[in-house]
Amino acid sequence: MSDLDCEIMEISTISDLLTAIKSLRDLNGSHERFYRGLGDRQYIDFDCPSIYRKKTSEHEPYIKYEDKIFHDIIAKAPEDFSKCENTFECLVKMQHYGAPTRLLDVTSNPLVALYFSCVGVDGSVSFENDGAIVIYDIPQSNVKNFNSDTVTILSNISKIDNNYKPLYALLNKFAKDCKKIREFYKGICNDEEIKNYLDSYDDIKKSLEKEQNNKYREIFDNESNIDKEFLVGAREDYLDFKESSKKKTILKKMERIETTIQNNRPHSDIRFDHYIKQEKLFFVHDNINYKDLTSVFCVKPKLNNPRIINQNGAFLIFGFASLTDTKSSTVTQHFNYKALNSNSGKHLHIKIPKNKKEQLVNQLKLLGIDRAFIYPEIENISKVITEQYTIKSD
Repeated sequence: MSDLDCEIMEISTISDLLTAIKSLRDLNGSHERFYRGLGDRQYIDFDCPSIYRKKTSEHEPYIKYEDKIFHDIIAKAPEDFSKCENTFECLVKMQHYGAPTRLLDVTSNPLVALYFSCVGVDGSVSFENDGAIVIYDIPQSNVKNFNSDTVTILSNISKIDNNYKPLYALLNKFAKDCKKIREFYKGICNDEEIKNYLDSYDDIKKSLEKEQNNKYREIFDNESNIDKEFLVGAREDYLDFKESSKKKTILKKMERIETTIQNNRPHSDIRFDHYIKQEKLFFVHDNINYKDLTSVFCVKPKLNNPRIINQNGAFLIFGFASLTDTKSSTVTQHFNYKALNSNSGKHLHIKIPKNKKEQLVNQLKLLGIDRAFIYPEIENISKVITEQYTIKSD
C-alpha cells in the first residue's frame, strides 16, 4: 500500500498521538483496536511474522523449515516448555525468546506501540529511520481467546511440513457434506446444508483447476456438474425427489466423490489432524473451517507473565495465503484490517520522525513506560536503575 493510498499523520508528542487516534472511525463495538510499533517505517507494507522472513537475501525464508524449527527448539529445551499447555503457548514462548514464529506482536496500548517505534531491540533509541505505528481494527469475529478451536488449528500449522494445503480441509468438509446429502431422503438434511454443500462444490472445482496432476481432479472432472436447481428444489417436493431416478444418479456421484476423498487423504493432512487431537481429543478433522485456514486472527493470550501484562500484549496468528497455497506463500490478509480515518476513509499510518524519537521516549518515561516496564525481567530492571545512577562526577 503506497503513501497515496493512505493518510499519514506525523507526530512529535504524545498529545499528537492521541489526536491521531481520535481521528479514527468509531468502532461501535463491532471491532477491537490494536497497535503495532515499527522502528523503520519502510516496512509498513511488508510487515509479517518472522517465520516468513529470511536472515539475508541470500538465505531461504524460515517458513520452509517451520516444523523443524518448532520441534528442534522444544527438543533442545524441553524444561522451558514443560508448563506450556498447548501449541499456542509454545509459540508465545518462542516469540518471547526471539525464535521465528507465525505470530505477530500487537498491543491494545498505543503508548506501548509508540515505545517500540522509537526504541530498538538493544534498548537504545533508533535514530537511523523514521518509525511508524500501524493500527489494526479487527472484527470481533476474528478476535479469539487463547484456548479457542480456531487458535488450536492455526497454531498447529507450525508442526506440519510444507506439503499441506487448506484445500484438504475443504475436501474433508465436502466428503462430510456428501454423506449428509445422501441421507437427505431420510429427512436428515435441510436446505441450508444443501446450500453449503453446493458452495463447497464450487470452491473445490475452482481450486482444483489450479492444481496440476492432482489425484482428486480425475473424479471431479469425470463427474458432471451436479444439478443445483434439482437439489435445492428437492426439499420442497420431497416425495417426487424420493422416487426420482435423477436422485439415484446424483447420490451415486456423491458417494464416489466421498469415497475418493476419504481414501486419498495426504499424509500431511493426517498428521495435522493428529497434532490437533493431541490438544483436543474429541476434535473431528472435517470440522476444520477451511475459510479459517486462509484468515488472520487476533489472539488474546493468557496473562501469565509480566511482559505480556505490561505490554497489554496480543498476537496476530496467520494461516495460509489461499486454499491452494502451501505455507511458503506470505499471508497479507491482515492488511485488510488497517484502521480508517473517519474523515478521509483512508488507512491511517502514524509517522514518527527519527529526530523526534528521543523526545517521545523521554515523554514516555514520564508516564512510567521505559525498558524496565516493557521488559520487566530482572536484568532489564537492573540496567535501567544502574543508568539512573550513572552520573558524571564534578
